[in-house]
Formats: sequence, C-alpha cells, structure tokens
Amino acid sequence: MARRGKPKKKFRMTFREFINLPGWKTRAYIRAEVEDTSSKKIEKNEYNDGTNYRLPHPDLTFSLGDCSSDIHLEFDTYDYDEMENNLYKAEMIYQAAKAFRAALKKEMKLFQSRRAKLLKEGVKEKNID
Repeated sequence: MARRGKPKKKFRMTFREFINLPGWKTRAYIRAEVEDTSSKKIEKNEYNDGTNYRLPHPDLTFSLGDCSSDIHLEFDTYDYDEMENNLYKAEMIYQAAKAFRAALKKEMKLFQSRRAKLLKEGVKEKNID
C-alpha cells in the first residue's frame, strides 16, 4: 500500500529527553531538532518578471518544559540574516546554560557544606530543609 501525505522529514540532529532525574514525580523535557535539507533541491520558478529561486529552509525546533511552563523558541530560516541570527541565538543559549550550570554547582557545594555543618552539630536531617 502506498504512503500518503508528505514524506517523513530527515533530521541532521534530534535531541528529545526527559530532564528530571529518574523517579522524579513531575515532567520536564528538552526537545531540539534541526531538519536535514541536504537531499532537497533548490526550487526554480519562472515568472513574467524573471526567474526566482527558493532555497530549502530547515525546520528548527527548540523547546523546554517543566511541571508548570513550556518554552518554544522560534527560529525563522527564510534568509541568510535570519540563519546567522539563529546561530547567534543558539550560541547565547549555550553560553547562558554553561554559566547557569557553573553557578548552580557553586550554590550546591555551599548548600552541602551548610547541611553537613548542621548535621555535625547534631541537627536531625528531618529538621533541615
């Protein structure tokens, strides 16, 4: 039986993961995809005022979600300037995530040392939050 509809898209990269630790009770996810347009052709259209060419435009998806919020970023790909801005946007997201992780690790270390001090002083774990 023949397939109907559009052919299935190929992706250059796809990343779909739940991002909470196993056993965590709430949902949290990340989804990122970049369509692979390497097999798509440049479209040529003849008009009265000349010939126009349409380059293949990849679909780009970047979404984050947790138990209460979802974020879907838009990445338009209609021209070179938009593609260049998309690359800049991805770089800024990457830099912010790295800086956030580094700061979180420092806060976690401080949290652990404060907790350990209280336990050493005889405070019961159930009384620490």
